[in-house]
Amino acid sequence: KIEKSKKLFKVEINNFYKNPYTFLKSVYYIESSSLIVFFSQFTKITPNQLTFIYIVLGIIGCFFLASNNDILIITGSFFFFTKGSFDWADGTLAKFKRGPTEIGNLLDNWGALVGQYSFLTGLGLYVYNKENEIIFILFTLLIMFLKVIDIKSYSYQLFSIELENSKDKKNFLKKINF
Repeated sequence: KIEKSKKLFKVEINNFYKNPYTFLKSVYYIESSSLIVFFSQFTKITPNQLTFIYIVLGIIGCFFLASNNDILIITGSFFFFTKGSFDWADGTLAKFKRGPTEIGNLLDNWGALVGQYSFLTGLGLYVYNKENEIIFILFTLLIMFLKVIDIKSYSYQLFSIELENSKDKKNFLKKINF
């Protein structure tokens, strides 16, 4: 699966010199999500609860990033970076406990959107607080609006969901001339 992803996105996650950020982030997510799964597998914690932690970290990160407090801004940045560990852990825990579910997939995709919008909002408010210029609020609203009406992004998302749910992936790809 990783080999397919590498070919599709042409990103080498195992090469520190070509992609240091991606390499370090991947190592961090793999190690931290392994710990989360290891300790969660022996508890009543469900994969969906890990997904909710992922979502809540994004929302809290937004408020912390938007604050005017340096400690909260650093903490919010850490939340945004670390929330990915829970995203990586929820699917693995689902495989250990009872298998992935449709609602888990829905929550995971929704959580990614919540995290994206939370980061954009928090960053826009952070810049506004630093510069005290209303233009940054307007830019933040404009970026949010453009993301909402982005048909290309929506079509990719819909395509991915339909491909994932397709029982015969080869015929599905042929049908859409991929």
